[in-house]
Amino acid sequence: MDHVDDMAEEEREMWEEVVVRLIREGCGFARYTPSEILRAVGVFLTNGVNQGQGAVNSQGLYPTFSFISHR
Repeated sequence: MDHVDDMAEEEREMWEEVVVRLIREGCGFARYTPSEILRAVGVFLTNGVNQGQGAVNSQGLYPTFSFISHR
């Protein structure tokens, strides 16, 4: 589940402007469509887990943990 459809229009436009452009143009991955990239962003935002505190803060995808929210 990626919740891309649940994003506010402004939030979606921000992700399209920043991330989609960076991945497709800046990194040379034009083979990925904007909708594929937004789906990956949605998965990360939905299932990503924050770890750490203060200056050392990271976020990652942990498959076992993300399955907990899906029955």
